[in-house]
Amino acid sequence: MALLIFLTALAGAVVVFEVISLLARPRLTSPIAVQVGEEDKATQASGWYAILGVVLPRWFNPEQARGREKVVDLLRRAGYHPYGSVNEFYVGAMAEFGKGIVYAAGTAALFYLFGLPHFLTLFVAVVFLWRAYRLPYARLQAAAKQRAELMRPNMLAGLAELESMLEAGVGVQEALRRTAQLGGPFCNLLGLLVARLEVEDAAQALQRVKQHIPDPHDTNMVLFLRDLEDYFLRQRPLLRSVQALRRSVHKDIVNATIARAAKVKRTAGLFGILAVIGMLISILAPVFGGGGL
Repeated sequence: MALLIFLTALAGAVVVFEVISLLARPRLTSPIAVQVGEEDKATQASGWYAILGVVLPRWFNPEQARGREKVVDLLRRAGYHPYGSVNEFYVGAMAEFGKGIVYAAGTAALFYLFGLPHFLTLFVAVVFLWRAYRLPYARLQAAAKQRAELMRPNMLAGLAELESMLEAGVGVQEALRRTAQLGGPFCNLLGLLVARLEVEDAAQALQRVKQHIPDPHDTNMVLFLRDLEDYFLRQRPLLRSVQALRRSVHKDIVNATIARAAKVKRTAGLFGILAVIGMLISILAPVFGGGGL
């Protein structure tokens, strides 16, 4: 009962805030702003933003949130998709949590009207709220995973382009710049590196790129960054390293393709065996069934 009263009061407070904001200040903006790149971007206020950012600051206030560092890391690894900034993530998180509150309040009200046990009401409400809280994080993790899967084929294309330019005598930074124009997860990282090299030293630029790798344990990317570090910081040649890495990535793609083909073949064989067994059963079942009669 207490949970139902709390959720209903919170939802009512949001409705009141929205009405007052609409009548008094249609363009009211939130005082909470987060540094995004070189700009401070404030987000338009909403009931959930105004209430949850104050009631649960350790969850939803971008300046005080407990897991802010994890969010920043996931945003970088996901390529700033589907959220373009930390502020945008927490605004989306509050919107999702607001939906969870509405669903939890509605479900709790129905359970109360039907006289269902309070522990069941509490359990269902908590499930709604927890799912709503975790959904934005799950979206970021899924985006990072998808970006990591696209990294290897794009890396092969990017390394082949980079190798051809270096063999043609193009300078390293210019070759990186031209390769970045291909687009894709790997080539976009090259564009980031070129852009950062214009405003900071090579060590800091490489560290920045490392933070944006979708899979920090990707061996090929780690080796590539090490090769770039050897070139920029120790003046070691880059072409031979790029050639060796391109061959390694190609081999990994071939092996992964063979593994997938083998898995499909095994699965198809298993379904074939099951189909034969099912056909035999359908043929023999009437015979044995008739003999039993």
